[in-house]
Amino acid sequence: MKKSIAMLLVAMMALGVLAGCTATAPAQTASTEAPAEATAEATAAPAAEDLSETGTLKLAWVAGIGTNSIFECPYTDIKCLYPNMLFSTLVKAQPNSTFTGDLATEYAVSDDGLVYTFKLNPAATFSDGTAVTASDVVFSINTAIAYEKSWVKQFMKNIVGVADVTSGAATELAGVKAIDANTVEITEGIADNALLYGLALTSILPAHAFEGVAYNDVPTNETFWSKPYGSGQYVIDQVSFPNYFTMVRSESYFGTPAGIKNVLFTSYDAGGNDAIVSAAIAGDLDFIFGDAVNDSNTMKNIVAQNASMVSAVVPSSYTRQFRFNLTGSTDDQYNTFVQDVRVRTAFELLMDKATCAAFYGDQANAAITMINPNDSLFDTSLKLTPFDVAAAKALLDEAGYDYSKTVRVLYYYSDQTTADIMEVLRQGFEQAGVKFEPFLASGDLANIIYTQRNWDMIYSGGGSVAVPAYGYALLAPDGGNWDSLFGNVEERAATYGASYNQFLSAKDEATAKAAVVALQQQQVKDKYDIDLYNLSKMVAYNGAHVQFDTSILAGDYQQSKDYKFEDWKLIG
Repeated sequence: MKKSIAMLLVAMMALGVLAGCTATAPAQTASTEAPAEATAEATAAPAAEDLSETGTLKLAWVAGIGTNSIFECPYTDIKCLYPNMLFSTLVKAQPNSTFTGDLATEYAVSDDGLVYTFKLNPAATFSDGTAVTASDVVFSINTAIAYEKSWVKQFMKNIVGVADVTSGAATELAGVKAIDANTVEITEGIADNALLYGLALTSILPAHAFEGVAYNDVPTNETFWSKPYGSGQYVIDQVSFPNYFTMVRSESYFGTPAGIKNVLFTSYDAGGNDAIVSAAIAGDLDFIFGDAVNDSNTMKNIVAQNASMVSAVVPSSYTRQFRFNLTGSTDDQYNTFVQDVRVRTAFELLMDKATCAAFYGDQANAAITMINPNDSLFDTSLKLTPFDVAAAKALLDEAGYDYSKTVRVLYYYSDQTTADIMEVLRQGFEQAGVKFEPFLASGDLANIIYTQRNWDMIYSGGGSVAVPAYGYALLAPDGGNWDSLFGNVEERAATYGASYNQFLSAKDEATAKAAVVALQQQQVKDKYDIDLYNLSKMVAYNGAHVQFDTSILAGDYQQSKDYKFEDWKLIG
């Protein structure tokens, strides 16, 4: 079956209609002392300034690896808008859970749902003038799968050959092929409804820029990532590590040009989230999302001090949760007791979820699983785990827990609310005699989390995807970074993997719900992760300086969404 993808290919460019126009003066009696032409010229109104051409869109430069030397590859993480501006993807997610084309002009799906064929826009080029071809798409998908710290691979886990690539048995995916210069074919082992979402997350990189570089080394290649380029609506202009970089509208973009010509990304690494909040209050940022403002109290403070700032609540599947390190660390301080499910269960009993959620008011609710209780896929038979010190202590004693051990809790949110939550949790754990030591990570998060692993629990964000149940990709083994932390790959494949695949291939709501209920029940039983609270997302923008299509705020799919930069403009 063939699916056409709507592409906005006609640029709404009023060449000189605004900026080059002058108003006509009212009719007057010509002076005998000056020519009529001179009178008209003297009375003409000045041309209106087009701020979208002369002004600058101001954004925050945030990266999980910091901003000291290279740009963060979007396969590792996405914490700011730069990848959405710089790179194209095959498709983009829309608010109604559908997908429209970016590089792809159309695609066809086989009747069994296993084979996807994409046609690429022949006019697409990278900003260095090189044509974007099917080989670039194949290269990029292989990189996104092969890279050990990739987070996007979890949504493409059923492509044929993924297991071979992630295990090292093969160097390239058998299921991704370039049929010709403008045609890509992707074959899956089972029908997988998450594939398009994964492709919407996969920035297409220029394969010719990485000649001789192994797939796993592409995301850290300093030559390219010191000033990356793509086929998106913008190109990077100036870079000053670790302070700022600028972008300008791409003159070679194959689609509708970006509405705003100039963009400034400023790094606030030195001051953290507090510095971002201060910049928003001062009017130095036009659009912000993420950890710095994902707190209704913080947002109220920003709006109260800067009347131009507009806050928006974004419906979300986002959850703050604790994940356990079950495979050890690189130092000698690892608390092996977290490998015991009785200990993990006791730790959940020591978490006062209701009090933690209350810090966010109506923005949050105490979590039972990563599926929000308001979602149709939530298992209503599950109940909130109470705060119960006595029950926790009994479980710890049964497990023979060594109370001299310290539970090291890694977190990477630097806001005051997180610090307050850490204190609530510390007090709860200490009531049972458990040493709870939270510490804030800084620098290369991927290295700290997945390579050093010098922590026992990590306080992190989960979900935040187009379909809430996609969050269970975290627990279904895919050869990715969390597999190195959770371990027990075969066991998880037989439980989470089987149910998640059932969900992905479901053709009716009943089958999908049965699979997600099974996932939730398994999660509550195993406790590889513990969900603390479900949290709506927050976005802030300067309504006096920037306008855009606000439909982009209708759902929480920020990494994969079509931001419609062609509709953005500067005002004021």
